[in-house]
Amino acid sequence: MKQPARILVADDSRDDVFLLRQAFSEAGLAASIDHMLDGEQAIQYLLKADPAPDLILLDLKMPRMDGFGVLECLRTQPRLRDLPVVVLSASIIEEDKNKAKALGARAFFTKPASSEDLIALVTNISQQWLPALAA
Repeated sequence: MKQPARILVADDSRDDVFLLRQAFSEAGLAASIDHMLDGEQAIQYLLKADPAPDLILLDLKMPRMDGFGVLECLRTQPRLRDLPVVVLSASIIEEDKNKAKALGARAFFTKPASSEDLIALVTNISQQWLPALAA
């Protein structure tokens, strides 16, 4: 039996993470999702995680340390710098997208408004960044 993909979600919205978990489940994608409420928690988790998660889904606007700070910190850690990070944010600001990508985010998606669109998005993310999960 295949091991579920390990995903870290860094997002200060418990509701958004609940919906994300539901979307993975409804899409039939087995994922073990760990949730951190802010960037500082996410970095502390990542520095201790062994093995590191397969993917990070990162919100930009969080307390204590935002997503940009997380991206900057990850790139200074040799063990974590190549970890795939996908930004999942409410932001529609082009400058945010460009800055996130410049700091190493592999992709940037705006959080969808409907559950159907969220299911489609997690399926797309799985196909691109977790091919073993989507197989």
